[in-house]
Amino acid sequence: MAGFGAPLRLGVVTERLILGYGVDRVVHETACRLVALGDQVTVFALTTDATYAAAPYRIVSLAQLGERSFRGEDLGSVAFREHALARLRAEAIDLWLVHTPPFYAWAEELTAPVICVEHGTPPGHFFPGPPGEGLDAMTRHRYGVLYPALHPWDGVVAISAAIEAAIQAGLPGPMGAELRMIHHGSDHLGLADPLAVAELRQELGLRDRDRLLLWLGRLDADPAQAHPYKGLLSFLGLAQRLAARHPGLVCLAVGRGSAEAEALLHRHGVRAWRNVPEGRMGSLYAAADLLVSTS
Repeated sequence: MAGFGAPLRLGVVTERLILGYGVDRVVHETACRLVALGDQVTVFALTTDATYAAAPYRIVSLAQLGERSFRGEDLGSVAFREHALARLRAEAIDLWLVHTPPFYAWAEELTAPVICVEHGTPPGHFFPGPPGEGLDAMTRHRYGVLYPALHPWDGVVAISAAIEAAIQAGLPGPMGAELRMIHHGSDHLGLADPLAVAELRQELGLRDRDRLLLWLGRLDADPAQAHPYKGLLSFLGLAQRLAARHPGLVCLAVGRGSAEAEALLHRHGVRAWRNVPEGRMGSLYAAADLLVSTS
């Protein structure tokens, strides 16, 4: 944002900043690009690891606030809200970028304008009973109550047209006109080298006539316990039906997981590649003939 004037002191607030989560990657890429523009960026997160330790921006953990320690399950607690808000308000920030709940609800108590980046929420029907009902209720409250109550100098960014339309319906005229839709996008993997792509297909044992169907997500050893919104169960069923109809189709599931998860996938006729190094992901995407996303 420094390209539009003086460098800004930007505070980014998110639940996690760790390996393997989409919002975390968006936060990282956005922060890096803002730093490249000359802004001073600080990312505040409750859960962190060493994944982004070498990033060009400052990272502040909200897991230790004074003498109090907090974990993921404390995210919605009154104690965490009080201690974390005190920490955030102590920072000299010109603009806040808020990426996840419950921090959207803190906007009125932060000391500078706030942009809420709305990434959406899994639909409640993926989670039977009270958990799903709670998710839907939180989404309705955010879209219909929190966002319409934002100050005129605050804003909302939606990452899809569907989310934009859902939020737009509850916003008053002036704020609705300021709602922006910006698609997610990242080029951090770079362009794949054709030779590396050919070598990877050979490494996977693929013949020229074979077709590679690729799925990415968390590999859970027990599908019954898998994150429903990741769609692993749906993918396993799809892969089995397709393999029966297309003998030359190779279904490959890629993600973090255990040897038990890999064995389970094999029993369903799906090959697995666990914990693929990030440096090979670009070639893996390019090697696939079809990418299936169920989340």
